[in-house]
Amino acid sequence: MLTYLSIKNLALIEQVEWSLEQGLLAVTGETGAGKSVLIRALKLLLGDRADKALIRHGSDQAKVEAIFQLDTSKLQVINQILDELGLDALEANDGGEIIVRRQVSETSSRQWINQSVVTVQALKQLGEQLVDLHGAHEQQSLFSNDKQRAYLDAYLQQQELLKSYEHAYQQWRLATQNFEELKQSEQASSQELELLNHQFAEISSAEINIEQELVLEQHYLRASSGVKLLELSSQAAACFEPQPDSASLTDLLEVLQRKASEIERLDEACEIFVELPQVQESLQMMQQEISRYVEDLDLDQSAFEALEQRINLLESLKRKYGPSLEDVEAYGIKIQEKLSTITNRDEALVELKQQVDSKRSQLNRIGEKISNKRAKGAQLLAETIVQHLQELGFLKSEFSIELNQLEQPSATGLETIEFNFSPNPGEPMKPLKLVASSGEMSRVMLAIKAALAEQDSVPLLVFDEIDANVGGSIATQVGEKMKQIALNHQVITITHFPQVAAQAKQHFGVSKSMEGDRVVSTIQELSGEARLTELMRMLGGDSSEVRALAQRLLED
Repeated sequence: MLTYLSIKNLALIEQVEWSLEQGLLAVTGETGAGKSVLIRALKLLLGDRADKALIRHGSDQAKVEAIFQLDTSKLQVINQILDELGLDALEANDGGEIIVRRQVSETSSRQWINQSVVTVQALKQLGEQLVDLHGAHEQQSLFSNDKQRAYLDAYLQQQELLKSYEHAYQQWRLATQNFEELKQSEQASSQELELLNHQFAEISSAEINIEQELVLEQHYLRASSGVKLLELSSQAAACFEPQPDSASLTDLLEVLQRKASEIERLDEACEIFVELPQVQESLQMMQQEISRYVEDLDLDQSAFEALEQRINLLESLKRKYGPSLEDVEAYGIKIQEKLSTITNRDEALVELKQQVDSKRSQLNRIGEKISNKRAKGAQLLAETIVQHLQELGFLKSEFSIELNQLEQPSATGLETIEFNFSPNPGEPMKPLKLVASSGEMSRVMLAIKAALAEQDSVPLLVFDEIDANVGGSIATQVGEKMKQIALNHQVITITHFPQVAAQAKQHFGVSKSMEGDRVVSTIQELSGEARLTELMRMLGGDSSEVRALAQRLLED
């Protein structure tokens, strides 16, 4: 249950701290006093959109904090969620308390579960297990067949069977998708098949080896420059040989050697030519290397042409299927797989169809178990809802839950669920969305919640003015029904009816006042004379007769 709620700088509320007990809790106050801000605060904690317009004027941020105390069974469910979120589990010996906080600023929103920062989605996931909020909008959700199915399944408590069905459904859909994709893919025409075979043969016959091809390209670059290399290297070698019109490097070195000897003989201190022997030796070695290089140059024309053809083939494949040789190889693998699929298509279709049939049979077995349970449970739940409707003033109403078989299984079962309702005798039952007024919907919602009170594991139910459109004579019955639901849940009702508020275990009044030049909303628990005064205000007078009526409401 919710034991503590703190609100700071949210709309008209500057600061409110609210302590709550178990049972039925009523919140009352004049229109515009700020009751809706309490609902907005709860919605923020449940992961609702953070609107910066909610921040109180003059403040830079709004804060909402709540403490929930969980019983042992609910603690297990919450700990499973916390584990999925990667958060620390709660300990029962620590009181089973969980703290949820939300902070909204002009530019951002931050939220915490206990001391850990979490996402808004995490708040929503947790909030679904902590609070069930009903207002005018939430009542409309009762028209949804999905919501009606969820209520029936909650009554039946067959969550494990539903999980098994969901898994089987996913497996069947996947098998069906694989089958349909292959079935709907066009059979390859003879021209397409011929092209695929040609492309695969072209790539596979090339026998591409990427490492070898890189070396091959280097050889080709060298071979394609062979003539020029031979010309240049021959000219370099000729520099060491005597020429008709010039001396060779060897002759020049001999002349240089003689001159050096004469200089050193005349000037023993001269060291200019000390490196000359090494230079002569280096030039001799260079002459030998150049000669070998010239001899090694391979200008075999036939070998060069073969090398050129190989390079041209690879370049052609890269232009068609590249741009790189890796891409060419990958394309070849893709073609091979496609050819294999086409060749084995009929065989694959038979195998996939068998998988579809097998998964469908498994799905049907689980779905039929669920359908049988729903059929039996629908009658029992409808009878229970009728009992509660009678207690809420629908003395001659009829209510049924109809199962409509689907042509194909859905993600939630083999049928849809339709709640049918006839509020008055002599009128045929029709789908709920076609016959219920807003006032009737409020009581139908209460009847359903009362019927599911024992099965519903959400600890806190919040009813936001769902009694707004009911008549005064029905208000007492609405309050009694909420009080009945509060035997299994904590129930907060925001109401304008004194007949409802008088039945609450705790009664809180919301009021607004001027503090300086600002309007401030506050909430305080009402008891004794303060509660009696509030009930008189709601009854619309301050006479002794009104006071006596308010007193009787409290006593009853």
